[in-house]
Amino acid sequence: SEQLTGRQIMDREEKQNKGNDEYNKMSMKLINDRGQERNRKVEYFRKTDKSDNDKILMRFLEPADVKGVGLLTVEYSERDDDQWLYLPALRKVRRITSSDQGDNFMGTDFTYEDIRSEKLDQHQYSVARSEVIEGHDCYVIEAVPSTEKQKKESSYSRREIWVRKDIFLTVQTKYYDKKGEYFKVEIRKDIAEVTPNIYRPNLMEMKNLKSGHTTRLGFDERKINKGLNDNIFSERELQKG
Repeated sequence: SEQLTGRQIMDREEKQNKGNDEYNKMSMKLINDRGQERNRKVEYFRKTDKSDNDKILMRFLEPADVKGVGLLTVEYSERDDDQWLYLPALRKVRRITSSDQGDNFMGTDFTYEDIRSEKLDQHQYSVARSEVIEGHDCYVIEAVPSTEKQKKESSYSRREIWVRKDIFLTVQTKYYDKKGEYFKVEIRKDIAEVTPNIYRPNLMEMKNLKSGHTTRLGFDERKINKGLNDNIFSERELQKG
């Protein structure tokens, strides 16, 4: 296993842990640099098609000021992905363009780019080293954009990705901005086997080191490979709120 390339490790992570479809209900905390918190409830749907492209719907359930806000992402192999943001207060669907990818999604520390699945064919992956996190040996993978388009559109000049060697799951990612400065980190904790050979964190945290702002996600409900309906991933369903 030590001879695996960076790309082989990332391929194996996707094949081993992804699943055909997934539903999550999450508790979200937005924590500013003074420790003040805002609480939200979010649901997340994902389904992978026969071409290994994902459809993802995220929707806010609580509180009232964001209830019904949704983001629909539809990925394609041969062209740009589609992303639409629905704002129920305006009864309007706004298309998210490639120039919006680095914008933060609804006041969180996740960008529109972060919400998409990993673009394996648009990055180059190399094994930088091994490192132990919370008692588990991990590959540390360096990921850099490999296409001119991805270099232009991505917010990140590179990322460092910690993948556990025993279960091939990402447990930490460090993000470096266009100037090469480390400015954001995602940590995944309390890893559990939620269905045979598929592992997930029960807690996820994205922290912006420059602003001191943190987005924390706790997973209240999770269903994997239950056969989600394709109709969920449509503009019509998005606008139902």
